[in-house]
Amino acid sequence: RRASERAAGMRARALVGEVKAEVEAGGRSASVGAAAVSTDEAVWPEPLTASERIRRAASFWGALAPVLARYQWLQTREELASVADVKGTGADFSDDWEALHEDSAVRIRETLERLQGFYVKSGQLVSTRVDLFPPAFARELAAMQDSVPPMDPALARAVVERELLETPRTGVRLEDAFSEFDDEPVGSASVAQVHRAVLAGSGREVAVKVQRPAVEPKMLGDVGNLTSLFGLPFLREAFPVDYYVVFSELGAQLVQEFDFTIEARNQEIIRGRLGKDPATGRPRVSPVRVPAVVDGMVAPRCMVMDFVRGVPLSRAGEEMAKRGIEPGSPESKLFGRKLLSSLTQAFGCMILEDGLFHADPHPGNIFIDEDGACALLDFGQTKQLSETTRRALARLVLLVAEQPDDVADVDTEAIATLIKSIGVTFVDGADEVAGAAAAMWLFDSRPELPGGYDASELSANSPALAIASFPREMVFVGRSTVLIRGITARLGLSWSLARQWAPIARRVLEEGASTEAAAPAAPRWIEPVLAALSRLAAALRARAAA
Repeated sequence: RRASERAAGMRARALVGEVKAEVEAGGRSASVGAAAVSTDEAVWPEPLTASERIRRAASFWGALAPVLARYQWLQTREELASVADVKGTGADFSDDWEALHEDSAVRIRETLERLQGFYVKSGQLVSTRVDLFPPAFARELAAMQDSVPPMDPALARAVVERELLETPRTGVRLEDAFSEFDDEPVGSASVAQVHRAVLAGSGREVAVKVQRPAVEPKMLGDVGNLTSLFGLPFLREAFPVDYYVVFSELGAQLVQEFDFTIEARNQEIIRGRLGKDPATGRPRVSPVRVPAVVDGMVAPRCMVMDFVRGVPLSRAGEEMAKRGIEPGSPESKLFGRKLLSSLTQAFGCMILEDGLFHADPHPGNIFIDEDGACALLDFGQTKQLSETTRRALARLVLLVAEQPDDVADVDTEAIATLIKSIGVTFVDGADEVAGAAAAMWLFDSRPELPGGYDASELSANSPALAIASFPREMVFVGRSTVLIRGITARLGLSWSLARQWAPIARRVLEEGASTEAAAPAAPRWIEPVLAALSRLAAALRARAAA
């Protein structure tokens, strides 16, 4: 805490010095609308009380219970009709299912939008899974990507002054630090919102990320409810992916998202690594744009970075239309491949080269800038893989990439052995072919899989159904591969993630081999200990900043 206070004091003194220099030089401190919006009018929300948290949970379960009951009832009707169908005519319930999906999607969207908080993030996750959830859900929940209501402008300004500028102690007001500050946010999410601004003096166009006050207990309660929901036995059986494990890991990871100093540090680390060849240390062209954090303008609940002009991936269709690109045209395919290539290379470098990667890749966090390039935003959730996991993933990716096109010739035994080595376990009775098919399903997009398994996750013959459990750190790797699979499905493209990552994986393994030959191996226990210490440090920083 003392270190944090010293850093805050240095930040405030630097800002005061810059403002004074600007005034003495004949510059101006812009009003930035101060007369229209006063921070004195801000109403600070209080954290939810215990009774309010209970009522919020009751509201969630009260809205979801009827939807779940209707699905259970329709499934029971279909099963009873199948048993009673002695003539084999086969009653068709497809229209009933479609109507239920359409109605349920609207009800769930309305519930999530009303409750806000982490429920919005869950809606974003569902909207990207067109290959897993019914299309009605993807269509309905996609609108939630940018629809979170913003804070009152006076409150947003007050957060900047209290958390970043420390106005009560330093006297530095928002209009002293920024010559322009747009009260209408360019993006409003469940944890924070972003305002376009211009730094006084330098004229640098920036984005100011402002955390919603009292949001932490609400979000943690929400993820607890979702974890309980997907822990229901019939829902765990309904999906090939165990979303109970997914939301458990999301909850454990969520604590670091409330401390922007952690986010800023990880964002700068990733930006630097993407722009530098790890083998030579020389600069290279980053596959995606990562905005630079403004030095000295970071606090636990407010941070400033370069502003990125563009549109989110969720509005890529609009951007293509502006450029005169027709859906389904060769130009649209080229646009899609360029986008996929950028994201694939970026996540390949992050996951395989360094192990530190962006762990919240939904379409609202991926921008297409004015030049048509891809930009990656919001590093509130990042994940650090252990060296052992990173190397094992590189070996698995390379092995999948090297498999022949004919699935009959795939080395199922070798692939199954490798996927098990990273901690993936399979249900009783699953053979090595299931393990190989699961690995290829995760890292490839080929329609045919070994053993006759179906690449569709909704199929009763999906290899994902053979997975019993997987390591929690792999949840976020899976989110990254799932994002790319989802984009591939939307664009109707054939895209092998493994073959795209193969050069990176090969380089990682070659460099690792030379490093191991030059230095003695660290004790095997050191990596989990370091990972645990990193998580503990993040939790302590978050608690100290609260």
